[in-house]
Amino acid sequence: MIKGVIFDLDGTLLDTATDLMASINDVMKDYGRPAYTKVEVMQRVGNGFNNLLHKCLPDLNDEELNKAVATFKSYYSEQYYKTTVPYTGISELVKELKDRGYKLAVNSNKQDDYTKKLIALNFTEFPEDVVIGERPNINKKPDPAAVYEIMEKWGISDKDEIVYIGDSTSDIKTAANAGVKSLTVTWGFRFKEQLVDAGAVNFAETPAEILDFILNN
Repeated sequence: MIKGVIFDLDGTLLDTATDLMASINDVMKDYGRPAYTKVEVMQRVGNGFNNLLHKCLPDLNDEELNKAVATFKSYYSEQYYKTTVPYTGISELVKELKDRGYKLAVNSNKQDDYTKKLIALNFTEFPEDVVIGERPNINKKPDPAAVYEIMEKWGISDKDEIVYIGDSTSDIKTAANAGVKSLTVTWGFRFKEQLVDAGAVNFAETPAEILDFILNN
């Protein structure tokens, strides 16, 4: 029986793509490059800001990339929250899970401070100590370290009692590496065929289907 639910952030709980796109395209303008579409940015999100900027500016050397990341962060710090909202039905789902007594956590490859800020702005149900983003000297997803950290804080040792919910290949691999149940949402930043190719088996087309999965596993 599931007792703990770990959510990814971008593309799972929150639609952050428009704010990310705006910040990326501010950087592209500075570098005299063409703007990216929202879908193009969504396809490049995952594994942190450095990886995102590398995918958007693949010709930069390490020093140039570091400067581009710093520029992106300065833009994003001003607009990370402007259009970001929970996906339809997610706020109600999270509240219901909390009311039913499930333990809730977030594990993201977004920088830890932004992960915590965005959760605090949009939800009250997640304890801050189990809202975990990218941190220095800690392996990111798909490394399962954060999952194990969350489980330890919850006092849950049985992996069958945990479900990891995400929208990306990284989330699918994180659940597999941690040995916990995996549920993949289809409204996020990846196309379903990509998720199938990555090994996803259990899908949720709506937040209501997340609840059904949790109640029946």
